Amino acid sequence: MIPSTLLRLITLLTVVVFLNGIDSASIETKRSEMVFQEVDTVSSGIELTSYLKAATSQNGQIGVNNSSQLFVEIDSDFYQKLDTSAIPYPIYINDTNVYLSKPFPIDTEAQGIFDDWLNDNPNKHKKPSKTPKKKNPKNAVRYEVKANSISNPRVAAAFPISVCLDSTEGAGGKIAKTGTVTISSGVSTDVSLRDAILGLLHVKVGYSTSLSLSFQFSCSCNAEKGETVAMYLEPWQITADTAHRKIYETEGLRAYEANWSPNFISKWIIDVPPGTTCITTNYLQCNYFDPDLESDTLSYEYPKTHIEP
Repeated sequence: MIPSTLLRLITLLTVVVFLNGIDSASIETKRSEMVFQEVDTVSSGIELTSYLKAATSQNGQIGVNNSSQLFVEIDSDFYQKLDTSAIPYPIYINDTNVYLSKPFPIDTEAQGIFDDWLNDNPNKHKKPSKTPKKKNPKNAVRYEVKANSISNPRVAAAFPISVCLDSTEGAGGKIAKTGTVTISSGVSTDVSLRDAILGLLHVKVGYSTSLSLSFQFSCSCNAEKGETVAMYLEPWQITADTAHRKIYETEGLRAYEANWSPNFISKWIIDVPPGTTCITTNYLQCNYFDPDLESDTLSYEYPKTHIEP
């Protein structure tokens, strides 16, 4: 007979492997320990109106006029007793600066995480007596994100938005352009994890951030005799050092990974109008410029950064 404690551990490891798509050889590098926490049954039917906020950006200031970005803001003491399975919104814990994504469904096999615990604690756990008005799927998972550091906005690496004007053998000249450019931050990860990181950055920094943003620009540049010139765009970005873990929810009970992920550094373009600049020099090599830069509708992606879920 296999002891129940060992059987439970084996089941937990199997579930985590299933969810993360890893094999047994790499299990030691993954976050496999689960910590269970019962939550106050009275909190399951909480009226959320006074805790709901909406984060929007208007010239760098946070506003409360965009219902599509609603989140719940609470402190850690309240969170410890709150049945989050009844809350369909992201959650920001303001005294620990932790942000939880919206809940999303998990595969039915993950029910074993809770079934094993309930089997081991048959007389301990009582389901909430109140049924909330809004209910997520019976079992759901969230990403919990914390920031070790977030930089102030800085100018990102500039990139060209025009072809090059070559006047090395001419009398000089001028180029001018008006257009639209879509800029991608180059960050790839799970959609729910991405939204949790962006939510935390938005709340902490106060600027709108996204995987990609579009801007209009207008610029003109002059070249003197013997010079070459091209127009460049200088977007604003923030750098975040974050870690994350998963939290599994069911009514009256949650289970979270005991260990946080490794720290990940990611850079995100923010919704602040970029600057334009003229690069004028005798050494600018015009033959290296992409002919597509003649278009007034451009796109640019910064180097890829992957955040492992």
